[in-house]
Amino acid sequence: MKAMNLGALGWGVLGLGLALALGACDGGSSEPSAPGGSGGNGGSGGGSSSGTVLDDMEDGDSSIPEEGGRVGAWYVYNDATGSQDPPESADFAMSQLSEPRGDSTFAAHSSGDGFTEWGAGFGFDLNNDGTTRGTYDASAYSGVSFWARSGAGSLAIRVGLSDAQTSAEGGQCDPNTEDSCDDAFGANLQLTSEWQQFTLSFAELQQDGWGMQFPGIQRDQLYSMQFEVGTNVAFDVWVDDIMLVP
Repeated sequence: MKAMNLGALGWGVLGLGLALALGACDGGSSEPSAPGGSGGNGGSGGGSSSGTVLDDMEDGDSSIPEEGGRVGAWYVYNDATGSQDPPESADFAMSQLSEPRGDSTFAAHSSGDGFTEWGAGFGFDLNNDGTTRGTYDASAYSGVSFWARSGAGSLAIRVGLSDAQTSAEGGQCDPNTEDSCDDAFGANLQLTSEWQQFTLSFAELQQDGWGMQFPGIQRDQLYSMQFEVGTNVAFDVWVDDIMLVP
């Protein structure tokens, strides 16, 4: 699967309204700006004070909670030129934190290196029961928030939300034309070894620019959320407490 193309990793972090606060706690040595709203380093909190939980990871399994019309499983994907853990053939269960982050004891975790074509990533579908992949209506929300860190030092990642325009299933991009589909709306972020909370506004998410272009994300027809790294980089990414924000 070719998902979000990061292009050459010379791109910088988009600085549209992301403020980073100081005073983060370290989530453990082995676990480890952006469009929309605000982001900041977390203290000891295990989640946001308001919003709808997409996955807090505390059940430890490979699926997001089945509620509110949402159903889906976590997965990894890559360009098949390097190695990634967990591998695509394995169940993507949540990983236990060596040191809890407040009330949080589990997070999504993927690591790897050696990718040379476009990179690797991991994510989850919002409405996929294993038989049919559909869209999820998030029009009641203004964006998403989550916590993330890198276990391999400073790391550039791209967070994307695929919709009916940028996914082949939506019928609006042309899967038969190279570099037409999969240029999802998203944000370029810089992770550090400390936990940070990021809040991304749907209104400010942008496509990377290499695929078929659309005026804005269709928040009422979302397919998936993905976290991706580019080429020629060792990565160790941890993500926790993903929420839809009002």
